[in-house]
Order: sequence, then structure tokens, then C-alpha cells
Amino acid sequence: TKKLSELELKLQHVQDEKLKIEQDRKDLEVSFQQERNDMEQELSCKIQNLQIELEQQEETFNQVKEDQTLQQEQQQQQEMQNQIQDLQNQLEEMNDLKLTIQDLQSDNMQLVHDNEYLQQ
Repeated sequence: TKKLSELELKLQHVQDEKLKIEQDRKDLEVSFQQERNDMEQELSCKIQNLQIELEQQEETFNQVKEDQTLQQEQQQQQEMQNQIQDLQNQLEEMNDLKLTIQDLQSDNMQLVHDNEYLQQ
């Protein structure tokens, strides 16, 4: 019976070890799952932050592109206004020349008339 008692004691010890190992395994599974959940949450946050950053960079890029386009349009408009001003100046010069030519023609007619009168 002593032998039987020893065997029962050993059996109880083995069963206790088995339960302990089983509990450790369950604890490890829970710990692993928690760690995995934490990592997934962290990665999800990083992805979300990267998406926000990407959107902000796209907005910044689009704003810069829009600003450049607007600046180019303003520059082109300024160049056109300068060309228009140049043309207006040229037209004014031509009108002045036309008036001068008319004055000279009138003077010439007067001279011709005076000359004819003097020759008579």
C-alpha cells in the first residue's frame, strides 16, 4: 500500500504539472493574442496617420500647383497688358505722325499757293 500511495502521489504530482503546463499554455495564448491585438492597433494607428499625412501632402501639392498656375496666369495677363500698352503707345505715335504729316501737307499747299501767287 505504501507503493500504491507513492504512485498515487506521483500521479497527483504529474496531474498537477499537467494542469500547470495547460494553464501556462492558456496564459501564453492570451498574452500572445493581447500582444497581437496591441500590434494590430498600433499598425492601424500608424496607417491612419500615414493616410492623413498623405492627404495633407496631396492638399499642399495641389495648393502649390494651383498657386503656380495662378501665378503663371497673372504673369501672362501682365504680359498681355504690357503688349496692349505698347500697341496703344505705337498708335498714339502714329496719330501724332499723321497730324504732323497733315500739318506739313497743309504748309506745303500754302507754300505752293504762295509760290504761284508770287510768280504771277
